[in-house]
Amino acid sequence: PVIIDDKIYIAECYGKGGTLLQLSRTDDKKFTFKQLWENDKLSTHFMTALPLNGYLYGADGHGPNNCPLVCLDQSTGEEKWRIEPDFSETITRNDEAKLAPLSSDRCHLLHVDEKTLCLSEWGHLAYLDLTPNGCKINSKIWLFAAGETWSLPVLSRGLLYINQNAPDTLNNKPMRLICYDLRGN
Repeated sequence: PVIIDDKIYIAECYGKGGTLLQLSRTDDKKFTFKQLWENDKLSTHFMTALPLNGYLYGADGHGPNNCPLVCLDQSTGEEKWRIEPDFSETITRNDEAKLAPLSSDRCHLLHVDEKTLCLSEWGHLAYLDLTPNGCKINSKIWLFAAGETWSLPVLSRGLLYINQNAPDTLNNKPMRLICYDLRGN
């Protein structure tokens, strides 16, 4: 669930989709919920929707492919946009280069210092500019060539911790916990 003031957004990808509930307290101090809206536009799997300036952003679906990034108006549930960012990479094996069509898929979004970090399922880390008008990739890097990057990245005191859940077979790297220093100089 995502808590937004007195509201709770809950979503899942195997049926109903998502709903925004409003929590209130009665005179006898009991809690009640009122459903504000429900739709199947942002059906998250194990990622969490990101509330940002009155909008919800997140990966819709249980993928691993066809899991686009989506923006919903938080007050109405109206879909503003739906895209699959291009995270494609050229992979060379046996002196043959092939384009691997990759996207953010089942990614995690983390908003820090007025920027949104996106950790893709395939090991990309990107800075995204998310607005109700669209998604712009400001920069991206392929940290490792491994799928199942499903754990939420953690940022603490300028250090970003990322769990590589599967081996990187392209670069012969095992599963690992990696720490990146984002503090700068």
